[in-house]
Amino acid sequence: MRELLSPPRNANLQVIRTVMPPGYSNRSRPFRHLGVESVHVLEGRLRVFSDTDEYLLEAGDTLTYDCSTSHWWENPDDRAAVILGSVIPLGPLPCPVPGWGDGSGNAEQVAVV
Repeated sequence: MRELLSPPRNANLQVIRTVMPPGYSNRSRPFRHLGVESVHVLEGRLRVFSDTDEYLLEAGDTLTYDCSTSHWWENPDDRAAVILGSVIPLGPLPCPVPGWGDGSGNAEQVAVV
């Protein structure tokens, strides 16, 4: 489930609260876009990968990174992770993901848009 917390048409900063299901990963469909992204784990754990790095974040941890390299997220636990994410875009953002947050269970990736 994703919830947009910033004004929908704000092109300078977008803030999203995401509840990521247990075991979820978008490794097969990584993101790459211009900008800076920051994620803060409110509950659970989050593994963040890039082309060259891997980070394991626990509740209370924050990571900020350059989005111009491929990156993806993974929930390594058997319980949901709650993440607060923000993006400062320097170009077009990825499109929202069909199925994510609509209860269908058909989402293929988590998008912070």
